[in-house]
Amino acid sequence: MTEVYIDSSPYLSRIVVLKNNKIKEFYIDDKSDVPKKDEIYKGVVRDISRGLKCAFVDIGNCKKAYLYLEDSNEQVKKGDEILVQVQKVEKDGKKAKVTTNIILTGEKVILTNSKIFSISKNYKDKKLGRAVLNKLIKPLGVGMILRTNSFYYSVDEIQEEFDLLLNEYNKINKKLLFYKKPALLYDNYGILGKVIRDNIDVDLHRIVVDNEDIKDKVSEILTQYKHSIVEIKVHNESMHLFKYYGIEKALMLLYERVVPLNCGGEIVINKTEAMYVIDVNSKRNVKERDLTSTIYKTNIEAAEEIAKQITLRNLNGIILIDFIDDDDENRRNEIIKRIDSNLKDSKSKYTIFPFTDLNLLQITRKDAGFGLNEYLGMLCPCCKTKQYNILNSRYLFHQIYVEIHKINDKKLNIFIPEIYRDSTVKDEIMKFNDKSNVIFFDEDRFKVETTI
Repeated sequence: MTEVYIDSSPYLSRIVVLKNNKIKEFYIDDKSDVPKKDEIYKGVVRDISRGLKCAFVDIGNCKKAYLYLEDSNEQVKKGDEILVQVQKVEKDGKKAKVTTNIILTGEKVILTNSKIFSISKNYKDKKLGRAVLNKLIKPLGVGMILRTNSFYYSVDEIQEEFDLLLNEYNKINKKLLFYKKPALLYDNYGILGKVIRDNIDVDLHRIVVDNEDIKDKVSEILTQYKHSIVEIKVHNESMHLFKYYGIEKALMLLYERVVPLNCGGEIVINKTEAMYVIDVNSKRNVKERDLTSTIYKTNIEAAEEIAKQITLRNLNGIILIDFIDDDDENRRNEIIKRIDSNLKDSKSKYTIFPFTDLNLLQITRKDAGFGLNEYLGMLCPCCKTKQYNILNSRYLFHQIYVEIHKINDKKLNIFIPEIYRDSTVKDEIMKFNDKSNVIFFDEDRFKVETTI
C-alpha cells in the first residue's frame, strides 16, 4: 500500500512517499524562482561559444542557462527565440543546463519532439508494445515513448492521454510565439505532479496534505489522469502533519552521517568535493558465530541500506563504498546484486563497477539535481570547509512556519542558534508571526537545538 504525505509553507513543500509504512521516496520542492528540472521556457540566445560548443540562453528573471550544441540545434544564432527545457539545475556555481529536446511526461506515455515512436526498455512485452504503437494515431511533428505503466491500459486510454499531452504541447508553442520576453511556459505541477504521476497505480491508497490549497492542486492532477478514487485527506490536527504520523523523526535521520544497521553495524556517509564516500563498519555486530559470518551479514545489510540511502538522499555523481574486507568472489557478487536490486526502482540511471583490489565498490549515478544535504544544509559562515554543515535557512523557515502557523494568535519565544544572527531569520519569522520573540543562543554553551 502506497501513501503520499505533503506539508507546505511559503518557502517549500516536502513530499514523502510511504510504501507499507516505510519511506520509499522523499522530495523537497523549493518555491524560489530558480529554474527547476523539466520546466519549459521561452529562451533567447544571448551568446554562442563555438569553442565550448555551447550557447548561453536568457530564460527570464535575469537567469542564463547553457545549451550544449549538437546536431539537432547547432544552427542556432545569437538573438534566436527558442523553446528549451531544463535538463540540469543550477548547481555549484554552474548555470542550469537546458535542451531543445522537449518532453512532456504523462502517466502512460511521454510525448517528445523527436518524431520517433518507441517503447520503454522496461516494458513487459515488447511485441505487445509494438502492436499498441501501430494502433495509435500518430500526428506529424512529435514522437512518443510508451511508459512501462502503459502495459496495464487499453489503446484508447493511451491515445486519450497522448492527445491531452499533444494539446499541452500545442499550447506551449502558442505561448512561445505570443510571449515577447523570455519566460516560464510550463511546469506540469513541478515535483508534486511528478511524484503523483509516478505513483498513480492500483497501489496508491491515499494522499494526506496539510492545507486546502495543496488539496485543490492534488485534485487537479488526479482529475487530469482520471484517478478520482484516490482518497485526499486534509490534516487538521494541532500537531504538525509529519510529527503526527511519525515521519519527521525518520526524515531527520537522513541528515545524519551515521546510519545504524539492525545487525549492530553501521554505515558512515561523507561528502567530499569530488564524490560521496561511504564506510561500512561492523561496530557492535557480535551476533554471528564466526568472523566470516559477521562480515557477510554486515556487508549484505549495509548493501541494502546504502541503496536505500542513495535514493532517499539523492546521492549522485561518484559514490565510493568501502565494505568490510571479504575476498570471496561469490559473496562480493551477492553484495553487488543486493545493491542493484534495491536501486532498480531509482528514477536515475546508475552503473555499478566491480570491486577493486582494495575492496572498494564504485557506483556512478546520473546527476538528478541537489542531494539532500544540499537541500537541507548550507555552508557554515564560520567554517572554512565546503561541507553543508548547518541547516539551510529556507528549510529552517519552513520548519518554524509549519509549527506555528496554526497558533498565530499567541506570543511565542523562538530560540535560534547564534550562527543565524546575521541572516534574515528574524525578519522572516516576524512576517508570519509578528508576536514572536526571537532569541539567539550559543549552541555549544546550552547544548540545545532550535526550539519553539
